Amino acid sequence: MTTSNSEITKKKDSYMLEDSGNRREFSTGAVRDCVEGKGRFDLIPPFALTALALHYERGSLKYGDRNWERGIPISRFMDSCIRHLVRYMKGGREEPHLVAAMWNIVGAVETLERIELGLLPVTLDDLPYPLLQKRSFVELNEASRDNIRVNEQGMVVEEL
Repeated sequence: MTTSNSEITKKKDSYMLEDSGNRREFSTGAVRDCVEGKGRFDLIPPFALTALALHYERGSLKYGDRNWERGIPISRFMDSCIRHLVRYMKGGREEPHLVAAMWNIVGAVETLERIELGLLPVTLDDLPYPLLQKRSFVELNEASRDNIRVNEQGMVVEEL
């Protein structure tokens, strides 16, 4: 099946630019939508980001591109992260342990988001205290502690 140029044009023209309604004006007079709440990618340290990208590259050579996206249990990310941090703290410099720890944290965060979106199975969220992952009992007030239902995995599934 081929796509005609007119179909491509329609697809290109069929979206709207998101707009918060808030504007920032620059000294030149140009205006843009405000960035608040969108994340400040310009503040991510470039050296650390480059080191992380190199770690992904080396991993792809060993395991294949995007292997980790198939799903790794959170406990494995945490175990590996802590091992790398401890090895670094004990003087290990034979490999970039801090970068490896960062890779594991990024993988865990991304995996949890993908679980939340239904893209990965909830069984990957396998830490021993699952109820505390969503919110701590310390954060729950006394009245609400008695008004929750917990599933077999210990996750809050319903507030009564």
